[in-house]
Amino acid sequence: MYIPKHFNITDETVAYDIIKEHSFATLFSQNNRMPFATHLPLILNKEKSYLYGHFA
Repeated sequence: MYIPKHFNITDETVAYDIIKEHSFATLFSQNNRMPFATHLPLILNKEKSYLYGHFA
């Protein structure tokens, strides 16, 4: 995915701080032909660099 230079984060500490402060993702889908956004809670595992989450 293309990331413009002014949005690129190269410092992992900064990225982890952002994830800690905003610990969710946004899933976009459609419901009755209308756009629908769902927030999904996520947990960061810094040691393995994984984001864990679940949605039903």
